[in-house]
Amino acid sequence: MVRFTDRAGNVSDCTIAVKADITKPEISTLSASPSTWTNSFVTISGTFNDNLSGVKEIKIKKDGDSEFTDVTAIDTVNKEFSFTVNAQNYEGNYIVYCVDNAGNVSEEKTVGVKMDNEAPSNVVISYAPIVAEKILGALTFGFYKENVQVTLTSTDNLSGIKEFKYSYSGTDSVKTNSIDDVTDAKIASTDANFTADSTNASATFTIPAQFRGTVKASAVDNAGNTTANETAETKNIVVDSVAPTITASYPAAINTANEISYYKSDVTVTLDVTDENFMDGE
Repeated sequence: MVRFTDRAGNVSDCTIAVKADITKPEISTLSASPSTWTNSFVTISGTFNDNLSGVKEIKIKKDGDSEFTDVTAIDTVNKEFSFTVNAQNYEGNYIVYCVDNAGNVSEEKTVGVKMDNEAPSNVVISYAPIVAEKILGALTFGFYKENVQVTLTSTDNLSGIKEFKYSYSGTDSVKTNSIDDVTDAKIASTDANFTADSTNASATFTIPAQFRGTVKASAVDNAGNTTANETAETKNIVVDSVAPTITASYPAAINTANEISYYKSDVTVTLDVTDENFMDGE
């Protein structure tokens, strides 16, 4: 209250309201959802507190940016806020602070964000050394007589490789003891090998015997991005563990005794070679 007195002794009282706030507001909690790698947007949310003048504004920026951005989704009743980070390639922190109506500025808080919108690249399919290779028409065949080890490699420079997917098909051309086609089988990162910087990964799988066909593969990173087009190996893989059969036929003998055939001149022997599992010419 303020009292005024003039020279004649008249007195007047006046009440003036004073509001003083010298306490900093605070960002009480801060989190990102999802907190793991994602190929979509991230929602940063939190709570704030100021028990006197109240929070006037909340600011946010990506670490390394020069300017802060206003957070517009603020619930002053429940003292909550949220901010949507659009999809991008980024692994790092976002910085948040608030200002109350008295101009006091809170301490900055940070929250980590992991975003990856690029699919893995350079998916390569390679095989164990072949027994023989043959070109039939426009197709190249790699021949094996036992199970074949196939190696898949790929690169992802941000979130890293999570898994490989592979398929092999074409076994309908195998006549006997054929194996089943495989579609979208997975090799997890726990079964893969990585370079020191974790950007390159490799993994292996085995194609059993009695197979004739081709292999396809793709890679998935930890943000869920999958290579846009499967890598399709143009080489046809032939895995044949069954030996061919050979049948010999002879002309009629002049005489046979004790299971021995006798001839009096040169004998022409005809050999018939049969492979039950694969096509002629392979």
